[in-house]
Amino acid sequence: MRKLILLTLLSPALAFAGPNEDLWNAAKTGDVAKAKAAIAANANVNSRGVNGETALILAAYKGHQEIVKLLIAANVDVNSKATNNITALMLASHEGHTEIVKILIEAKADVNAKNNKGNTALNEAARNDHTDTAKLLIIEKANVNNKDNNSRSALMIAAYNGYTEIVKLLIEAKADVNAKDKGGLTALRFAAHKNHTEIVNLLKASGAKE
Repeated sequence: MRKLILLTLLSPALAFAGPNEDLWNAAKTGDVAKAKAAIAANANVNSRGVNGETALILAAYKGHQEIVKLLIAANVDVNSKATNNITALMLASHEGHTEIVKILIEAKADVNAKNNKGNTALNEAARNDHTDTAKLLIIEKANVNNKDNNSRSALMIAAYNGYTEIVKLLIEAKADVNAKDKGGLTALRFAAHKNHTEIVNLLKASGAKE
């Protein structure tokens, strides 16, 4: 997921007005009082901006925990998807907002939902070195062997980027150390290419083959 896509969700262009617009703006800025007022004025908590983003998606991305709770209490759809099938859980995981991830999962957010690039919340956490978030997702049954559209797993991504703690976590969770991407590359090959020696040794000790 590219930052450009995420920032597009904060576009000022709106597909609605009145209480719905107030709610959308409150979710973006973290204004709890304004969000409560908008909901009291019958704002549609599932209304969308021009890129398909809901107030929940914005609040989760921006880290506004109280507004996330408020929206869930108002029966928001926790699995709604914006542009490229991005969910609130994916964005919270991408940003490392672990408490929000926990709240969303408790509200039955789908931990294995995929965006248009085949990435899940765990892929996003691994890509950005958010160990606590990744750990929570794994506890909640996230698929550690999910592959994106290039057949790259969270382990491959973490190995390439040199995220040792994420690699350890994924290995402990039984991630496939010998999985290959579309080009035939493994996590070991990625780590070796980037000279991440500690990760190379970890992978080899866990059965990764040359």
